[in-house]
Amino acid sequence: MLDELRLAATRQRSLRTARSLKLACKRLLSQSGEPGNLTVARQLIERLQDLDDEPLDGLFEHLAHDLNLNPDPQAVLRCARACAEQPSDAQRLIALNQAAEPPRQERLRRLNRMPGGTAAVLRSRRAWLKRLPTRPDFLGLEADLLHLLHLLGSWFNPGFLQMRRVDWNSSAPLLERIIQHEAGHAVDGWDDRRRRLQPDRCCFAYFHPQRGEVPLIFAKVALLAEMQSASPHKSLREEGDKALRSLCAACLLDLSPLPEGDAVARFHLDNGARLERLNLRGNMAPGGLRQSLGVMVNCLYDLDRIEASPTRFRHGEVARARAVAGL
Repeated sequence: MLDELRLAATRQRSLRTARSLKLACKRLLSQSGEPGNLTVARQLIERLQDLDDEPLDGLFEHLAHDLNLNPDPQAVLRCARACAEQPSDAQRLIALNQAAEPPRQERLRRLNRMPGGTAAVLRSRRAWLKRLPTRPDFLGLEADLLHLLHLLGSWFNPGFLQMRRVDWNSSAPLLERIIQHEAGHAVDGWDDRRRRLQPDRCCFAYFHPQRGEVPLIFAKVALLAEMQSASPHKSLREEGDKALRSLCAACLLDLSPLPEGDAVARFHLDNGARLERLNLRGNMAPGGLRQSLGVMVNCLYDLDRIEASPTRFRHGEVARARAVAGL
């Protein structure tokens, strides 16, 4: 009995939260002034931070099916007929575009313009994509989100990004994020982080004004006289090394251009690098053994070919040295 009461109370809280989110969405679209938008959007963003599944489901249902958020079919039809009668009339084309745009898009744009709005939209879309395969009726909202993501692609172009040097004097939260999101060699605590920020090593991060002190991406550079050789574990030898190299080469060459390819390899290859060398036992840390059996790759950025390589990579061709191709 007590469990049933708790379940009922939880559902009531979820319903109240969903109703509150719907009301905030309506207010966000009805507010015409920027100060009013700022207050409503801030409240909505705060509520989107830590939502359970049920309130999110209610919000998505509202965004996908509320008739006030969809274009008026009759108005779209009238504008389309008028535009077909006089295709050269710019005003009729503008009217058609305005009639066909769902009010949902304006709501998403208003939310995105506010501090923290971009992150809230992206978090919501992650939850949204999990539901989409079983909810084909949500495709209308998905199209609106894709439209917004197209705009985000423009807003996050390199012209808006700020590159900054990261060192040991940078803020603790920023250093924590770099430790957390290290994709190659896991950082073993603060002492290891300090070692990786010594004068012979550089770390740079890209920031966007909408993201504050949260970097979009970071890159680290170690200054060496030459490309580092295969492995610090040279004394270790195991049978089946030619076989392991061949398997790794096949995976990198065949899978890297695909969405399921290794994220680190895709990043470098899509930015113009080529696969230069495979190093067995290059990363013997637990994470390295789990991800790639300890194998690491040297990528080379050839400035004379760096512009052509990304185009070929997007068509399925991976730039590689002869030593890698021969495997």
